[in-house]
Amino acid sequence: MPTFEFPQFRKDLGQLSMARKALRGVLLHIDLDPGETTVETFIQLLDHFYERPNEYREMIYDTV
Repeated sequence: MPTFEFPQFRKDLGQLSMARKALRGVLLHIDLDPGETTVETFIQLLDHFYERPNEYREMIYDTV
């Protein structure tokens, strides 16, 4: 069983928790087909919305 230095282990868990919350927040607003979406296409979609934040905002507020 691996041993972890407690501060690093806690930092790693914190990063995973933040990623989980952020991804959940994004995925709630995007209609994706899990069988047709890869990590690569999801990252491309995130990049697209990063470059066009107004499109993302429109999508969020139109679906609420």
